[in-house]
Amino acid sequence: MRNTLIFTDQIQQNQRAGMVIREAIIEATVRRARPVVLTALAAALAFVPLTLSVFWSSLAFVLIGGVTMGTLLTLLFLPALCALVLERRPHVRRLSRNRQRRAPVNRCKMMTGIQ
Repeated sequence: MRNTLIFTDQIQQNQRAGMVIREAIIEATVRRARPVVLTALAAALAFVPLTLSVFWSSLAFVLIGGVTMGTLLTLLFLPALCALVLERRPHVRRLSRNRQRRAPVNRCKMMTGIQ
């Protein structure tokens, strides 16, 4: 979870620095790849002694698999998802601007029934 937040924050910083969306995502992925992999590797290696235990070995394998999958999703799926969402954002902004051009509705009058 923390890797995802740091990754998205890095994308936003890159965009504020003037990068195009795709460049910001690629640069953030390259920049954050090593810390994400090293953190996951340290967490996975910490569970290795548990795999030797008779009682905790199955839990250790599940935790190692979870850390590995989380890392792969962070490095592969998250950049693709960010590209899809961020590339569609200007289209959403245009739609919201069109909605704002309509005549404003006074919601207080609608709720109270006072004309």
